[in-house]
Amino acid sequence: MTSPFAVIVGAGPVGLMLANLLGKSGADVVLLERRTEPHTVPRAIAYDAESLRLFQKINLLDALEPTLERDVPVAYYNQSGKTLMRMSKPAKPYGHSQLGSFYQPEMEAVLADGLEQYPNVEVKRGTPVTGIETSGAKATVTYADTEGTEHQLFADYVIACDGGQSYIRETLGIGFGGNTFSEKWLVVDCINEGYGVREMQFFCDPRRPSLTLPVSKGRRRWEFLLMKDEDPDVLASDASVRKLIAAYAPDDRSEIERAVVYTFHARYADKFREGRVLLAGDAAHVNPPFAGQGLNGGLRDAHNLAWKLDLVRRGIAGDALLDTYETERRPHVKEMTDFAVQLGGAIMPTSSIKAGLRDLSMGLMNLIPGHKDRVDSGGLLPRPRMSDGSVRGKAKQAGFMLVQPEVSVRGETVLLDGLIGEGWAVIGIGTDPAPGLSSSDRTLLEALSAQFVTLDQTASAALTDQIGAGNMAVVRPDRFIAEILSPAPSRPRLGWLANSLSVSGGIEQ
Repeated sequence: MTSPFAVIVGAGPVGLMLANLLGKSGADVVLLERRTEPHTVPRAIAYDAESLRLFQKINLLDALEPTLERDVPVAYYNQSGKTLMRMSKPAKPYGHSQLGSFYQPEMEAVLADGLEQYPNVEVKRGTPVTGIETSGAKATVTYADTEGTEHQLFADYVIACDGGQSYIRETLGIGFGGNTFSEKWLVVDCINEGYGVREMQFFCDPRRPSLTLPVSKGRRRWEFLLMKDEDPDVLASDASVRKLIAAYAPDDRSEIERAVVYTFHARYADKFREGRVLLAGDAAHVNPPFAGQGLNGGLRDAHNLAWKLDLVRRGIAGDALLDTYETERRPHVKEMTDFAVQLGGAIMPTSSIKAGLRDLSMGLMNLIPGHKDRVDSGGLLPRPRMSDGSVRGKAKQAGFMLVQPEVSVRGETVLLDGLIGEGWAVIGIGTDPAPGLSSSDRTLLEALSAQFVTLDQTASAALTDQIGAGNMAVVRPDRFIAEILSPAPSRPRLGWLANSLSVSGGIEQ
């Protein structure tokens, strides 16, 4: 396959997910990875409901399930062990747990195994990229094989998923500005853990902020802040690590898998697109881990890109649609990064004065009627939303992610996405959506292969509340609501969507 539609550089979770999504859509894909073997150490560790919904979409959620710690409570404790904040029963508006952990090598193995079902996806390991040229009718990628011989691929698009030190980004001269934090953290991963507490615990102790969380199959992660003038090598030594863990788990006899000191960053590429090259995951943005959104943000990149690339490949949308990738993703990435920075600053100060003020402030907030219940149910977790300038209409619900309740179909209960399909959908609440659209709007949605679904108002209160009884929701493949319409078959109302997609008018299978 010397001339695939897409070349993906980097077989981490983001590259593997994108390859699954594009493979499932029918695109010819080559995935290049410089490592000869998959990464075997954990890095990212927290998932969110959107990521599980995405695994559901590619039919790999059942395979991922044994690797997950679902519905893990989250608790924040001050220096005296008093609970500052706790989330133990968050709602599941998108059909899946919003709090939990995974073991990254197992997640990557699930994604890699998933690619075996797609003969149109070719994975090449041990193939570092040595050059890229974007000035021609196609992008040219040069890579070396395991014997050092160079080869070339000619692709419509190249997606760089090659990490924070992206070769592609640096070769194209795309800047990567932002902040590097002065704090350093010791990250310790253990096997056969002996702490045994099934809870994500943040120890907000100014003497040394720390945290721990359980991971699948008896694993556990600990993280400890390096204090001023501490030697990273000394703190990461076995004796030091044992002492740090013993402060919380005196009888722990875990096997230490690794102990590494990290410096965290908040950085963004100056642009996410350069002609036929697009950046995704850490190649486009890196953020601190306090909100657990690094990998999840990268998976959102993959989902956003996949459906747009698919429409371009099939000739349904023009190349300009890909410009909306950055328009849509950059504001959300910045919002989540700012949230992570604020969360880290609020819960992990090393000043006893700031910690005391935090305790007082959070204590007062807990006195507000309903506040603790709201926090406990996950009310502080940011809801996904597309900003202005996205592929969305003007309805107040447009740009929000569609909820995913269980619905009953022919006596069988399924999650909503299993009913409405994987691509575009039009959902009518108590109304048949097709007759409620003008002929031109219906033709557009049919060109997008949209599924038309009618649900009774009693099928789901959450869905009826979001869309509105008697209304129709136009839903994007990434499950964001594009528009809410009332039935009005004589009046075209989706011209803005045709313009956003740069529709070319044909369907090329």
